[in-house]
Amino acid sequence: MKFSEFIVFFPPNSVVFPKKSQSRSVKITQIVDSSHKATQSSVFFAIKGSSSDGHKYIKDAIKKGAILIVLENSDFISEIKSTPYILVSDTRRYYEKMCSLFFGRQDEWMFNVGVTGTNGKTSTTYIIEYLLQSHGIKTGVIGTVNHRVGKKVWPTSHTTPDPWTVHSRYKDFKKQGAQATAVEITSHGIDQKRMHSVNFDIGIFTNLTQDHLDYHGTMENYFSVKEKLFTELLAQSSKLSKFALINGDDGYGQKLKTHSTVTPYFYGMNKKFPIWFEVREKSFEYQKLEIGYFGKTYTMKFPLLGDHNIYNFISTLFVCEYLKIPIQSAIKKMEAFAGIPGRLQRVQEVRRKNVFVDFAHTPDAVAKTIETVRELRSELKSNSRIITVFGCGGDRDTTKRPIMGKIAEDKSDIVIVTSDNPRTEDPAAIIEQIKSGFKNSTDKLFEVNRSLAIQKAMEISKSGDIVLVLGKGHEKYQIIGDKTRPFDDYKEVIKHAK
Repeated sequence: MKFSEFIVFFPPNSVVFPKKSQSRSVKITQIVDSSHKATQSSVFFAIKGSSSDGHKYIKDAIKKGAILIVLENSDFISEIKSTPYILVSDTRRYYEKMCSLFFGRQDEWMFNVGVTGTNGKTSTTYIIEYLLQSHGIKTGVIGTVNHRVGKKVWPTSHTTPDPWTVHSRYKDFKKQGAQATAVEITSHGIDQKRMHSVNFDIGIFTNLTQDHLDYHGTMENYFSVKEKLFTELLAQSSKLSKFALINGDDGYGQKLKTHSTVTPYFYGMNKKFPIWFEVREKSFEYQKLEIGYFGKTYTMKFPLLGDHNIYNFISTLFVCEYLKIPIQSAIKKMEAFAGIPGRLQRVQEVRRKNVFVDFAHTPDAVAKTIETVRELRSELKSNSRIITVFGCGGDRDTTKRPIMGKIAEDKSDIVIVTSDNPRTEDPAAIIEQIKSGFKNSTDKLFEVNRSLAIQKAMEISKSGDIVLVLGKGHEKYQIIGDKTRPFDDYKEVIKHAK
């Protein structure tokens, strides 16, 4: 992109040229939000973050070859000297917008679904990907596990990546022939304006429960950020028809507002909703459902455990129907679905015991996961025990730790507390905070080493027992201190089952 083409997207006459010698025909090679990424002929956006202020690194970016500075704090103009600059009200928002333009707004040519909520985002995007691709629609996914389209996979460290990665990935998807995308959208991603320029067709709200209060402060702040997908991101989308699929059984879903250009539809167990479901029969192999879809009813054998997985699936029917996929065809394909990695994923290699690996790492998710198997145990009139292995991540919301401890104690027969990703915190200290939520800690097992904790669970479990290994799910690593080491809950279960 030429310099002259780049600056036309800013207010008229907003570019200040301290030196008249700057050529407007020079080609911009990259746009960056970190001085470390600055290269020759790049544009540097000075963004003030929660722990660092990019304005302090303007000089470093210029030394590395930045030919234009975009900033929002006028106090730093004096440090720019001879380099052209633009003073804007919000550099973060402009950076995201310009990343979209730099990569040619590739998302405009695709059908895009954004999924937000505390739990269920990954599962919902997996199901969308599976159903669309089963019907010949190549689908790209941006999510917690990775970024992928077909057999092409890109690793990721953030559920909602930075704007440069988001829009470059859309370009990658386009090159790979993607016609649609399913995107997980976190509250951090919305608050930090990482994908405000993506042109979404549909937004899905799964639920809202306690999480990330270390960042948002209150649940109301957390909710108001999530709501922006439906009031701001969808509102700016260039798509002619825009829809919101909202979990109407969720308290926050009932309060959620949408922009006037967005058509909302509720889904859930309430038969007054246009999309509803009723569970008719349960087993460890499947759930028999009756589904209502805009006045028509269907039955199916749903291959995943738990109501939460049904919620994750039911909203995707609208996505399929919108893309001219018959509902009956989508249901038939879903009956053959093999499951989602780390989402109440049964360890098939272990026989005579019911062992599941799940990503549950919030109070609500832990409660729902354990309650799912409790209800099934009750319906099957089984006397099997529920053994729960879990921990809490370090450098994250500390208030949920005793809450999760209480939930595990109340709903499980045996609790083994261990490490999740302790990061820079003392693992033993995290366990002590979890322990404070127990009524009685003398009957619990505590093991800092996660591998040994899983081994204990496999050793004490008997035939027919239910073992839940919670917290890490699909993750194939563990972060201890500043080091990331290989670790896979699923493989650990198999190793210790022998």
